[in-house]
Amino acid sequence: MKVSSGIYGSRKLVSKEGLTTRPTLDKVKQAIFNIIGNSIIDATFLDLFSGSGQIGIEAISRSSKKVYFNDSNYEAYKIIQTNINNLGIEKEKYELTKKDYKKCLKEINDKLDIIFLDPPYKKIEFYKESLALLKQCSLLKPSSIIICEANKDMENIQIDGFNLKEYKYGNCKVLVFKPIS
Repeated sequence: MKVSSGIYGSRKLVSKEGLTTRPTLDKVKQAIFNIIGNSIIDATFLDLFSGSGQIGIEAISRSSKKVYFNDSNYEAYKIIQTNINNLGIEKEKYELTKKDYKKCLKEINDKLDIIFLDPPYKKIEFYKESLALLKQCSLLKPSSIIICEANKDMENIQIDGFNLKEYKYGNCKVLVFKPIS
């Protein structure tokens, strides 16, 4: 697993064999960042269920201003920290927490430009609760983009005030929510 583009492009990332996370496939990661486009520049980015941290690290590599990494799993947290340390990412570029996702969302004191949600597949309640809390906690800007990676069979979710586009890649799908103009 490698960073695909930006200042850390082609640098290797650590992932643990057998960890209960599913690293995002390279073609899906490329598609996600193609969808985000230049919105990543100077963005405040949340990678809520970070796993190895590859998506948030990709965001930093592509010039985001700050990334919030969170994973409640201790092993995942340590892997994210290892990847951050191995790349020499400056402390002001990220915040790393090991919290329940609900607690994490309630404690972020920032407006978010881009949110990436990839909780355990088939846990639709994690998506619904995360999306509701993003709105409830006033973390969204009128221009925020929310990206959910999910199992291709998961039912679609709607958010009031947002358009939804769906993309399918093998066994996964990517849901992209953008505010209605």
